[in-house]
Amino acid sequence: MRLMFPLFLILVALGLGACGQKGPLYLPDEVIKAHEADVIAAQAKAAAEAAANEPTESSADTSAKP
Repeated sequence: MRLMFPLFLILVALGLGACGQKGPLYLPDEVIKAHEADVIAAQAKAAAEAAANEPTESSADTSAKP
C-alpha cells in the first residue's frame, strides 16, 4: 500500500500534464511577419553601422603614403 499511493500520485500528475495543448500548435502569420520585419530591420541597422565604420577611400590613400 505504501508503494501504491506515490505511484498513483505520479500517474495522476502525468495524466493531468498530458491533457493536451490549448491554443494553436503553430505560429500565426502575424507573429511570423513581425519576426521577419524585426530581422530585416536588424540586418539593415548592422549594414548601416558597418558602412559607417569602413574607412573612406581618401583616408585610406593618405595613410598608405609615406
